[in-house]
Amino acid sequence: DRSASEIFTEVRKGLGDIKSETLLFLKRIVRIECMFEDGDYLSIEREECNHVVRIKRITGNGKTCSSFYLKFLHPLKTLCEGRALEVALAYGLSPKDMIDDDEPVRCLMPSRFALKPLEGRVFIYFPTEKETSKLKFHIHASFASPISRESLIDCSDNDALIREIATLAVESLPFLRDNGLLTVDKLGLFPIPKDELSHRYEIIRKYIVKAFNSDRFTPTKSGSHKAAKDLIRSENRMSELFSDTDMAAIYKSYRAPVWAKASTKHSREDEFLSSLEIESFGNVDLIDLISGDDDSSDNLVSLVSTFDDKKMLEFYRKMAEVPQKDRPDNHPMFSDYRAVFRTADGKLGSPKSLYFEVEGVDSGTHRFLKKIYKDSDSRLVAFFKDIGVKTYSIENVIKEALSSCRWWGTVREGDLIAEGHLSIAKILISAYKSNSEIVDKFQDFPWLCKDKDGDLRIAKAEDILIDKPYEDTGILDIRYAFPSKHVLYDGYKNILTKPDFDLLVQILKRYCFVRKFKEQYRDERGYVSIYSHPCCFELKLPSGCRQRDPWFRDCYIENIEALVKRKDDAISEKIWAILPLLKESGLYRNPFKAIYRHSASCTKESDSSLICHLRSLPWIKTVDGKWKKPEEVSFESLHPMYSPRKMNPALSKIRFGVKAAAVEKETVAKQQARAELVRECGAPSEEALRAAYEEQQAAKRAGIDVRGLILKKQVAEEMPENASNNLGRRQGRTEAAYKDAEDQTRELRERSVRVSHRMEAEARNRLQRDYTDDSKRMRCQLCRMPMPFVKRNGEPYFECVQIFYDMKKESADQYLALCPECRARYDEWIRKHEANAHDFKKQIMWRKVRDGQGSIVVPLSAIGTPNCRESPMANMSIYFVATHFSDLQKVLELDSLGNFGDGPQKP
Repeated sequence: DRSASEIFTEVRKGLGDIKSETLLFLKRIVRIECMFEDGDYLSIEREECNHVVRIKRITGNGKTCSSFYLKFLHPLKTLCEGRALEVALAYGLSPKDMIDDDEPVRCLMPSRFALKPLEGRVFIYFPTEKETSKLKFHIHASFASPISRESLIDCSDNDALIREIATLAVESLPFLRDNGLLTVDKLGLFPIPKDELSHRYEIIRKYIVKAFNSDRFTPTKSGSHKAAKDLIRSENRMSELFSDTDMAAIYKSYRAPVWAKASTKHSREDEFLSSLEIESFGNVDLIDLISGDDDSSDNLVSLVSTFDDKKMLEFYRKMAEVPQKDRPDNHPMFSDYRAVFRTADGKLGSPKSLYFEVEGVDSGTHRFLKKIYKDSDSRLVAFFKDIGVKTYSIENVIKEALSSCRWWGTVREGDLIAEGHLSIAKILISAYKSNSEIVDKFQDFPWLCKDKDGDLRIAKAEDILIDKPYEDTGILDIRYAFPSKHVLYDGYKNILTKPDFDLLVQILKRYCFVRKFKEQYRDERGYVSIYSHPCCFELKLPSGCRQRDPWFRDCYIENIEALVKRKDDAISEKIWAILPLLKESGLYRNPFKAIYRHSASCTKESDSSLICHLRSLPWIKTVDGKWKKPEEVSFESLHPMYSPRKMNPALSKIRFGVKAAAVEKETVAKQQARAELVRECGAPSEEALRAAYEEQQAAKRAGIDVRGLILKKQVAEEMPENASNNLGRRQGRTEAAYKDAEDQTRELRERSVRVSHRMEAEARNRLQRDYTDDSKRMRCQLCRMPMPFVKRNGEPYFECVQIFYDMKKESADQYLALCPECRARYDEWIRKHEANAHDFKKQIMWRKVRDGQGSIVVPLSAIGTPNCRESPMANMSIYFVATHFSDLQKVLELDSLGNFGDGPQKP
């Protein structure tokens, strides 16, 4: 009963209510277009490429609206009514930048979009009206449903399809990650426990969580993706304090954890990360590290030492946020913090050994907590007090210092005991500046020193020797001269400034155990024995002189002879360092003189014991490692360890370099004489002359003729070479020249005489050019020796010999250059010997020559005769330059065509 217009209006309204996502999973329908009678227009079209789906909706007024989805489809092997089933899912996409509606979908890469959460719907090609998945993305499959397709029915087939969709969701994760879509702010698209999914769709969440736990899908702070089981996350931005590199340094003995990318607190992304197997690392975990005793705790201490003050302050605040009940002092297994607190001198200390820094007090020790915080930060100050940092007072400092020090035995450099004793010196100096009487509290304190073996130990004050001047020069090994004393540990000087170290010496002088010396002086009166002095004969009483009120003054180093016998580099170097400090200062303090006053009118003097010993003992090391007296050493031969290398009065007194100069002058003269001899003999070097002389002497002892030995060496010299870069072209020219050559003709006369034009003159010129070496000597092709003499015109004499008697053509290429002796040998045993000539010709014909080859050596045949069983040509060969050999080979080839193997004709 309704009118056509009413029906038309309802149809148009129904088409207008069609949503864009309706076409998302339809395979065949890609466009819906409708034109109404009243002129209204509606068009919905779907485009898909590279997983990106664009559904564009165009209305009659020209308004265009585009929706974007990321679609994944997976066909199944299962068939239903002859058709293959498939499952699919689609994520919502939002463009990162403006996209033109006419831009082809093939140009829309996934990286141009960001994921967008959807009110996930369940599709059976078309969306179901009553089925709710509570997911943030759409899913599709050929689910079993009622006829109305409004929901799904409970059956095993639907459960199987849901599992396939869960698998497809996991398979889509690599694509999302590789295209930059899997960021931490988009993790809310995945289901979380609070979504309370039905049992049917809970399996999708489990599959996704399992994939994030085991594979590299979870975003990290560094920008990469890791498996959730390998990540850690913090509730209070701990990752800002410790980077991934820092965590790797702390847990380098184990699998180093990586920080997960932080998300907004209490958001869907945060809830999803909490559902993964990501380990939480909070303030309590940090406290456990600080108070632990394993390798990770040691690594944390090393890492904290590299923090700047700003980062260290943040580190303190993280510890202060830990509740009192979770701190180490309330922990059943631990009772103290590690040494991770910055001291005033930049070191680290444990809190119970630190004091709050006080302005105007120079402690000179690491026991002050560096003030990098504000006093108004009451929470942090209260934390420091709770863990044991104390208020500074000199009485408390001294009391703690004395109670914490070890009082006897050996120690090791750098350990806590040695560091504690070194800190006492700083405390003592700081207290002495304000109250000099404070040193009375340290009168029985044991001090660090080094014994005669160089070991660090603790000794009483009366056993300590402070050789301050020797400290200035570094001669610590002089302590061997005092077997009953120990030298004060030089570590005090290393940690103190020079004024503070001088002040420490002044403090210790109050205990009357200091023996200070630079040079040791002997001042004796009354009966004096001078016979221990090296130059006692110069000091003895002259004859006829009466001894009245005698006295003796001398300068020495105790046990200097025993020290030098050790041949110790350190001792020698440090004795050298004291020499520039020795200066002549008067009668009573003269390090260079020993004075013996016999009476008022008779005084004798000589060099001091120090100078005599340093002059006569081999205590200086040379560059070749030998120990010599000073007079035998110069600055040129001095070992590099000695510094400074300048002449000074003490070196002059011990006659440094006196003999060395004469020896070096003699050495230079010998070297010049040898060089002159080398030039006169014409040898290239002294080594070559010495080798030639030794070879000559060895030959004479063995009965070898020296001249024959020289000739033998000359034979081994290289023969000249002449290479051709294109043998084929050269042989072609040779062939053409040979064909145009005149035939050899003979006629019967009283003897056979060649009447054709002989090519010997041209051959001679060529042979002389090819077989002349770089030294302008022409060599024989058989013996390789230079030609025996030259002719009257200065040219070398050689025999130009045609290689075989039976050559058919006249050619300059078929001659050899031989010395007279080799020519006779070659005629007799090659040209006149039919078998040897035949075999030699085959050797030439079969030999191959390559482009670029310089020379060819062809062995001669050595077939003997009944009268001479072994041919003299054995082990001999003919030498050819490559160009000569190539031309000769071609001539023989052409000469032998049709007649190879006939043998030579007799002359």
